[in-house]
Amino acid sequence: MIKNDEPTSKGLRVVLIPVVVGSLLGLFASLSTTAYTTWATQKETIRKERLSHLEQAMTLCSRYSNDLARAVGVGLLTKGKADAQSLDALTAPTKALLELKVVAALYLPALRDDVEELVRAHNAVMQRYDEIIDARGKHGQEDAADFAKRIQTEFAPLVSRVNALMNRLSELAQHDAA
Repeated sequence: MIKNDEPTSKGLRVVLIPVVVGSLLGLFASLSTTAYTTWATQKETIRKERLSHLEQAMTLCSRYSNDLARAVGVGLLTKGKADAQSLDALTAPTKALLELKVVAALYLPALRDDVEELVRAHNAVMQRYDEIIDARGKHGQEDAADFAKRIQTEFAPLVSRVNALMNRLSELAQHDAA
């Protein structure tokens, strides 16, 4: 009897089926791992970018508050007679607010309404700026307590809007950081 060394088709199937199935399982595992790591990396990148934009919005809010306080101080000192140096201080709050509006429009659409409310409050205060800084001398006989109360009353809507926006930004940052 002569022994045949060539495999039969049945023998080939028995050998090749586990090899093909094993290769497909390995390929599937490799593709699924690659897809998951890509997805996780993209998700983390997006989270970091969003936190960066939230931080930028918080910085702009803080800068707006500081610039507004400086503008009121310069206005009170100059009584509305602005020179070239004080003009920059008087326009700084509007610049910071416009930057904040752009950041919210581009990257934080959930905050658009809050920023718009802040812009409206800012515009309302700026329309009465000459009266607030007493450019016409109407409040010349005012003592320190009356002055403090008047300034606090004039800026209360604006301060409440800034505080509300900062709280909202903090909530979003905490939510995204978790």
